[in-house]
Amino acid sequence: MKVILDTELLDQLWDKMLGEYHFSPRWNPDKSPFSFPHSYELYRLGEGCWSQEQETRINEIFETLVPEDGFLYALDWNHDCYIFNPRERIPLFYHYRDEERDCNVYFPSYYPHGDYHFFIAADWSFGMLGHPWRRELYLWGGELTERFEQLSRYLGLQKIPIHKQEIQ
Repeated sequence: MKVILDTELLDQLWDKMLGEYHFSPRWNPDKSPFSFPHSYELYRLGEGCWSQEQETRINEIFETLVPEDGFLYALDWNHDCYIFNPRERIPLFYHYRDEERDCNVYFPSYYPHGDYHFFIAADWSFGMLGHPWRRELYLWGGELTERFEQLSRYLGLQKIPIHKQEIQ
């Protein structure tokens, strides 16, 4: 796991989220905060955060999708963002003190609680965008969506039908 401190890379990542995915972090109960340039699946999250075991199961999905030398971006709105490989098996609620920057560093959980948490393949071929207040997960990428479909009951997810006009 590495905190992304390269402002140029961070700008590129957030420009893509804001431009291609039309990410709008403002609260609007009637409007999705995203507009996707491709097909996606939408799930409603159950109450409360996932357990370490549930987080581990999701991480195992990402492990199978990311090459050994590959990585995911973990983007956390208004907080530190990361490059990591799921094989690192970062525990739930992982944090540490960064003495160099004089701050606490918190790695986001797969369950979005309190803020938007995004986990995206290096090439953007699959990803999981989490909305904390709407308690929703937006997923794209064939194998990722198939695996979540298989785990949906275990994770307490409810699939939400998507109307074709929602896909931009």
